[in-house]
Amino acid sequence: MELEVWLINEAWNLEQGAQYPVRLYVDDHQKLHARAEVKGRGGVYIPVRRGEWLFELLKKGDGFYIDTEGEHLGYDLSGSFKALSRMRACTEEMLQAERSGDGPINPFAKKRLFDSASGLFKRGLNYTYTGPDDAGSKAFALNALMMPPLRHYQQIAPGDFDGDFDKFAVAWHGEGVFGVISRLEGLDLDDLGMALTRKNTVLCKGAFDSSKTPFKLRDGSQGLRLQIFCHNDEAFSRVISLYPADNDGFYSIFNFSQNNADAQKADAQFHTAIEDMMRGY
Repeated sequence: MELEVWLINEAWNLEQGAQYPVRLYVDDHQKLHARAEVKGRGGVYIPVRRGEWLFELLKKGDGFYIDTEGEHLGYDLSGSFKALSRMRACTEEMLQAERSGDGPINPFAKKRLFDSASGLFKRGLNYTYTGPDDAGSKAFALNALMMPPLRHYQQIAPGDFDGDFDKFAVAWHGEGVFGVISRLEGLDLDDLGMALTRKNTVLCKGAFDSSKTPFKLRDGSQGLRLQIFCHNDEAFSRVISLYPADNDGFYSIFNFSQNNADAQKADAQFHTAIEDMMRGY
């Protein structure tokens, strides 16, 4: 793998094909001399020698700086360790899949990467739904919905709303919020969180914010909360919480809303209800 730095600014007016000398450095570390080549009117790319060395500095540093002949450009590296580590792991996963013959020739071809019929990625990180008849999911959700924090929600019966609610073990709604439960199997907690994030960010149809937060229940078991907020008035944001199932896999609680705060509030109420359930209230 090689490292390149790309800079894009629509306000720039650069000469196509021109090259400019630059110096790259992280914090107070050694400066690297390089050349920035113009790609389009408002962008340049910079091939980096000693890419592995600079990449490690970018993960751990506080600031990344590029000196040109006329400017000093600075970029904050907050959060770069996790982001760049995840980016590299994803790249290595793709390269390994291609070497083994399982990966697509064109990684940008949606049909090769994503199976719209199943809603799963064909290469790795595949999980299965247990379906609407799963008794464990029904019991988990219905008991939770009887707890005081969730008594204002109403269960959705088949035909009550347009949509695919009958595909889930239990579905419910409140003011501005819909919720569903199903049991997911086939992946550990971290990989399942990654697969769900991939699938649901695709559904945003534009810009989005996502986050992943682990949590611990009263009995010491681990869960995971995913927040995916779409910046599109027509898209539903969602908060997904994964709770360990008694038999196998994880119960996935999806709360959908066009208002981010409402989705967060619904998830928090469900979490409180689960804790109440575990205390025996």
